[in-house]
Amino acid sequence: MDDSGEVIIAINHSFQEENDREITILLNEQKVDSVDYAEQTISHDKEQYLFVNELKNLKSLFHDQLGEITHDFSNCQKEVICAVNQIKRDFEDEISSIKGRISQMEDDVHENKKNISTIYKMMEQNKDLVNHSNHMSDVVNTENISEVISGVGQAVPSANIKTNQNTEKQQPNTDNIYLFNTDKMCNVNQNYAVLDRPLFPRLTNSHTHSPKSSNVTMKPQLYEGDEDLNEYLAQFEILAEINGWNYATKSLYLAGSLKGGARALLNELDKESRKDYDSLVKVLDNRYGSAEKSELFRAKLQTRMRGKEESLPELAQSIKKLTRQAYPSAPSTITSVLALEHFIDALPDADLRLRLRESNPKSIHEAETLAVRLETLKLAERQKGRMVRQADTVYNENNTINTELNNDKGEDFNH
Repeated sequence: MDDSGEVIIAINHSFQEENDREITILLNEQKVDSVDYAEQTISHDKEQYLFVNELKNLKSLFHDQLGEITHDFSNCQKEVICAVNQIKRDFEDEISSIKGRISQMEDDVHENKKNISTIYKMMEQNKDLVNHSNHMSDVVNTENISEVISGVGQAVPSANIKTNQNTEKQQPNTDNIYLFNTDKMCNVNQNYAVLDRPLFPRLTNSHTHSPKSSNVTMKPQLYEGDEDLNEYLAQFEILAEINGWNYATKSLYLAGSLKGGARALLNELDKESRKDYDSLVKVLDNRYGSAEKSELFRAKLQTRMRGKEESLPELAQSIKKLTRQAYPSAPSTITSVLALEHFIDALPDADLRLRLRESNPKSIHEAETLAVRLETLKLAERQKGRMVRQADTVYNENNTINTELNNDKGEDFNH
C-alpha cells in the first residue's frame, strides 16, 4: 500500500513537472512572439514615419511646382487676352475702315445714279426737242419745195437751165430760195437742192440722231448661265447704251436674251417683274452670281495651278477672275494683293516663284510682266545651251571621223 502510494505520488510529481515545463515553454514562446511583434511594430512605425516624411516632401514639391505652373499659366493667359484684345481692336478698326469706304462708295454710287438720271432726263428732253425740230423743218421744207415747184415750174423748163439765168422773172415768193448746180440737175424734184430758212435751226446728224433713231442695232448674245454673269451684264449695259435703250426696252431685251436654265428663271417672276430690269438682274444674281458660290471659287483659287500649255497672261487673267468671284464684296486693294499671291503660288517652277518673290512686285500685272521676261530669258538660255551641246557633238564627231581617216591613210601607207 505504501509502495503504491509512493508510485502515485511519483507519477503526480512527474505530471506536475511536465505541466510546469509546458507552461514554461508556452510563456517563453509568448515572450518571443511579443518581442517579435514589438519589433515588427517598431519597424512598421518607422517605415510609416519615413513614408509620411517623404509624402510631405513630395507634397511640398508638388505645391511649389503647382505654384510655378499657376503663375506661368496666369501670365500666358494675360498675354493671350492682350493679344486677342489687340487683334479684336485691329479687326474692328479694319472693319470700320472698310465700312467707311463702302459707305463712301455707296454715296458716290448714289450721286452717280442721280447724275445719270438727270443726264438721261436731259437727253430725253433734247431728243423730244430735236424730233420736234426735225418735224417742223420737214414741214417747212415740204411747203418751200411746193412753192418752188409752183413758182419755178415755168421759169425752169429743162434740166440745162443754169444759175446765172434771169431769176428776176421768177415769182416774188422765191426770194428766200437759192438754187445751185442746176446745170447738173435732171428734174426739179430730184436734181437741185433748196436752201431754205426754217423756223428752227437744222442740226447735223451727229447732234440730231441718237442710236435709237439710226439703224444701229447690236443685239446681245444669249445667256444660258455658263458664262460669268458680271461680265455678261457689263457687256449688256454697253450694248444698251449704244442702242439707246430706255429702262423698259433694256428689261425686255434682257428677258429675251435668256436661254436654257436662265430662261427657266422667268417662271419664278410674275408678269410685271419679268419686264423689270432690276428684278431680272436680282434673280440671275441669286442663281448665277459669285456671292452664292464664293466658297467654291475660294477652293478653286487655293488649288489653282498653271496648266502645261497655259501661258502666263492666261494664268494671270484666270487668277484675277477667280479672285473677284471668290471675294465679290472685297475692295480692289485687297483683291489685288490676293491675286498677286495666288498668281505666284500657281507657278509650278520653284525657281521662277523665288525670283518673283525676291523682286517684290506690287501688282499681278507687274508680276506677270516680270514672269514672262524671266521665262523668256530662261528659254533662250536653254536653247543656247542646246545649240552649244549640238555644236560640241558635231565637233566631236568631226574629230572622230578625221582620226579614223588619218588612221586609214596610215595603214594604207604602211601597206
